[in-house]
Parts: sequence; structure tokens; C-alpha cells
Amino acid sequence: MDLSIQEIVTAASGCLLAGRGEECPRDFSIDTRTLKRGDFFVPLKGENTDGHQFIPAAFNGGAVGTFMASARKNNFTPPGRGAVVQVEDPLKALQDTAAYYRRRFSLPVVAVTGSAGKTTTKDFIASVLGGKFNLIKTEGNLNNEIGLPLMLLRLRHNHEAAVLEMGMSGFGEIAALTRMAGPSVGVITNIGEAHLEMVGSLEGVVKAKGELLDEMGSGGTAVLNGEDPRLLDMGKGFAGETIYYGFREGYPVRGENLRTLGGRTEFDLVLPGAMLGVTLPQWGSHTVLNALAAAAVGHLLGLAPAEIKEGLERAEVTSGRLQLEERAGMTVINDTYNANPTSVRASLKALADAAGKSPKGAVLGDMFELGEGAPSSHEEVGRFAAALGLDYLITLGGLSLNTARGARLAGMGRVKACLDREEALTALGDFASPGDFLLVKGSRGMQMERIVTAIGGDFSREDEKA
Repeated sequence: MDLSIQEIVTAASGCLLAGRGEECPRDFSIDTRTLKRGDFFVPLKGENTDGHQFIPAAFNGGAVGTFMASARKNNFTPPGRGAVVQVEDPLKALQDTAAYYRRRFSLPVVAVTGSAGKTTTKDFIASVLGGKFNLIKTEGNLNNEIGLPLMLLRLRHNHEAAVLEMGMSGFGEIAALTRMAGPSVGVITNIGEAHLEMVGSLEGVVKAKGELLDEMGSGGTAVLNGEDPRLLDMGKGFAGETIYYGFREGYPVRGENLRTLGGRTEFDLVLPGAMLGVTLPQWGSHTVLNALAAAAVGHLLGLAPAEIKEGLERAEVTSGRLQLEERAGMTVINDTYNANPTSVRASLKALADAAGKSPKGAVLGDMFELGEGAPSSHEEVGRFAAALGLDYLITLGGLSLNTARGARLAGMGRVKACLDREEALTALGDFASPGDFLLVKGSRGMQMERIVTAIGGDFSREDEKA
């Protein structure tokens, strides 16, 4: 890594309390359990622990340096090895250092955000661009005020492009991430009911996600989902270039003639001057939208249509997102990574499309961070599930009692509301049969993947128990 400790001192507006400034860290780490020799340690304060208590362990593990908050200076004992950089706030120091380091690189940076589908879209974009560029992309959940600077600090001079996911929970976060990353392309997948507890309304979501375009300004290019009316409005007010993608005639990048075949989706990809058939290893119209975003980015960055097609068809999406698994004779759709009303409705629609005339059901867990509207949002999801003709619905969690209520009010007969995992699995044994299509989805904290892994044995439908 071409960044010396003395440069870290400068970038973080700190001062060197101990050690020398000439050495260059190998990487940055916030966890001594995964820290490697040569890393620079960032002691962050969490809800229950303060990373400063692990500074000795970091140096024992081979760290070459660490930040130290000014408030902890009075308790400071020189480590006898490595550098100690005093700063006001280690998290802000990490962010400032990442922003400083990012400016050393002249390369296209693609930022991806949205209420649903941003990780899958990031994976598609990385697969498309990876055929031409040596790139870096967001790993795991490193998409926030801690993860994104860590990703930026992994840039190296052999990288030719970066694809960075940006998450948010409140106002100002996307703006701060955009200032750090300096993207030239901003992709927004959709505007939906996510993080309403922090931003208050869908208008708040529009404002928060729109920070990406506000910060990019006229020098950036917006790649927007043209099927979302709020994004259509947002694009009209953007000072830079806007590229819409979707299914409508006239969009420069669009999908036509969608066909779902088992766990695959076929469609015709229309690009400026070209049309070619694409087969995705995933399925559902919302997955095609994610792929179209990637196609638009690929076209913008100069890839040929054949290269874009190849990248889309070889894409591997992050675990826990619309994965088809055969369990107990059923086709289980594992979409357990996270959930909000927008993504749940999309997944339910994908379930209905995949199942066709086969029996279909769902196990839906609580959706978090919806604020005062949580009960009505859950009820609306239940009504939506009933309208799609699901044969049965099992809900898990206190908030999801409203999901069950909405489904019953909309006329669904086979509904079971459960408050613990064991009860949900028992209900699944009563309702489900081999040959069914089953969606499992809920917010991250519900650990819905444990439902998926527990499914096994013989399920027999007993209608009298419905």
C-alpha cells in the first residue's frame, strides 16, 4: 500500500504520539481477530465495547500502527512498537484517510444504491466490468460509513475500476459516502419503503438516495431505473447526464420478451445499435432490471454488446438473494439476506412467476426500521401475498402478525402467525408438500436462513389443519 503513516497523520489531521512515520501499512483493520501482520488498526467504539482496549492485542498481532482518540490520551502507555496517531475521532480519521487516499487514483468509480436490489446490481455490474477491467468491488456488507472507507483503502494502482455499494439508514450518509468515493457513475435501483424509521416517509427516502446525484453534480452520470416514477422525476432534476433503463420503448437500455424457465430468465437485451438474447442464471423481472442497470454501466464504460452479455450470464450474486434450493422435495427460494416492503413484494412476485401453476407458499419474517408505519406496511404485504394467489402463508415475529392479518382480510384461508421459529417450522410441516415452491424472507435480524437450513424430512399437506 502506497500510503505512509506520516501521510495518514496528515490526512487524519492527527499527530504522531509514538513510532515512526516512514512505514506503509499493508491494509487497515477494525478487528484484531482478523488483523494481519502489517495492518493499521482502527479502534472503533461500539455499543458494548471500545476498540481502544484491543490496541495491545493489535500490536501483539503485528499491527504497524493505530489511531488513538484524544480523549484516551491520558490513559496512553507507549506500546514499545509501532506508531500511534492521535486523532479526535478514529472513525472520522478512517474516513478522512480513505478520502485522501482515493484521490490518488484516476479510475471510473461506480456507486450503487437503492431501497432494494443494490447488492445484486453491484454483483452484475462487477461481473460485466470484470471482463474488461481489473476492478475492486464492495465485499460483503462493507457498504456503510465504516465499510466503504475500508474498501477505498484496498485500492491499488493496478485497479482500473471500482464498483461500490452504498447503504444508508438516515439523511447525510449517502452524501458523506459519495464525497469519500468520488464516483463518476451513480446507479439507483429503486425508491421504496426502507429505513422509514429514520427518514420518515418515501419522500425522505427520495431525498436520502438523491444525495448521490447531488454530490456527483454535473460531472457525473446517473443510471436510473426508468420503471420507478420517483427516479424518473429525480433524473429530470439532475445536472449531469442521465441514462434510464427498464422495459419501456424508447429507453436506450431495455429488456424485452422476458421468459422465466425454472431458475433462469431469458430476455432480449436492447442496447444502442444492438439486440441480443441473454439468459440469466437468476430469475424474476426485478432481477432483469438489476441486469439492465449493469448493461447500462457496461455500455457507458465502452464494453461491446457481446462483452456485456457474457458478463451478465456469468454473474454470481451474493448468497441469500433469491437462491433456489431443493429441500424436502420442495423448491425453496432462499431470499433471507434482508427485507423491506419493496423487496418482499418483488420476491413474492418472483415466487408467483417461478411457481406458475404449482402450489406456492411463503414464510415471511418481520421487517425492521419502518417506523410508525410498520403495522400498515406489514398488513399491505399480507394483502399482496393473497392477491398473488399464494396457497399458504406463515409469518414469524410480532410485527408480522399484521402480515397474517392482511392476508386473512384479503381472503387467504391458510395462514399461520407464529412468534418463534419452532412454531413456524411446525406450521410448515402442516402446510407444505413436495413439489411446492416456498419463499423464505425477512429482515436480517430475524435470521430467516435458519428456517431454510432446518427444512428437511417429509412435509405432508393436511388441509384440515389449515
